[in-house]
Amino acid sequence: MKWLYEFFPAAGYSKESKAELSYGYVVDKILFSDKSEYQEIDIIETPVYGRALFLDHLMMTTEKDEFIYHELLSHIPAIRLEKPERALIIGGGDGGIARELCKYPTMKEIIVAEIDEMVITASRKYLPTIAKSFDDPRVKIQIGDGAAFVANQPDKSFDIILVDSTEPIGPGITLYQEKFYRTCCDKLKDNGQFAAQGLAPLIHTESQQLMYQTLKKIFNWVRPYMGVIPTYPTSLWLFFHASKNVQDIDNISISRLPKDTRYLTPDMVSASYCIPKFVENNLNIK
Repeated sequence: MKWLYEFFPAAGYSKESKAELSYGYVVDKILFSDKSEYQEIDIIETPVYGRALFLDHLMMTTEKDEFIYHELLSHIPAIRLEKPERALIIGGGDGGIARELCKYPTMKEIIVAEIDEMVITASRKYLPTIAKSFDDPRVKIQIGDGAAFVANQPDKSFDIILVDSTEPIGPGITLYQEKFYRTCCDKLKDNGQFAAQGLAPLIHTESQQLMYQTLKKIFNWVRPYMGVIPTYPTSLWLFFHASKNVQDIDNISISRLPKDTRYLTPDMVSASYCIPKFVENNLNIK
């Protein structure tokens, strides 16, 4: 029996010798395995989670539980807008976030700024239920550095900016820096919504503290929210929602939530903003 192991260090190392956690997946079949200019890319068939995408031996998404992450990152900010029309996804090469945003009928353009074209190509072929959004004419693919791309866009040109990044190692590290967040804020319309994945509270505390404090320097309103994603390290996963304008989380237009979600319900949307006491303490939320 062949296994694929991913190694998780809290400090951001990618070497097995410095790992602190390990997760293993039985490999029924290797569907794709190659090395791009940026990273190693593997798509495997597993008996429990179906097909799974790995980047540099770290699991990014699986067919069985991908909807949880993709719904949380996309819909929590998107339902704040009455008629979202233009969205930018930084990363998102598997297509899952774009698929969720395509569910909004007012959406006219969704740009996926992905640095690694091979991720998109492999996902389209081997993860079609996730990557099907790339066949929607509203979805535009922009290959290259997402931080550089957003910096060259006109101010106040997006309703939504979502950061679907890897962990803060390798090419993804620029997506956790103040300059990048400030640029994103500038490119949002006055009522625009920003959200980013925020790692695991139990093992990425320092990165989350820095991310939260940096976002608060730039946006007038920042709130963490959470979900449980079985295949992510420790399962508990944090996200950050930010806006130029203060948002009333007790007054959410739930009717805007797409009807075909699999994780989010009206109650789950509100509950997502309820975070445990230890996370409040980690982030120094009074």
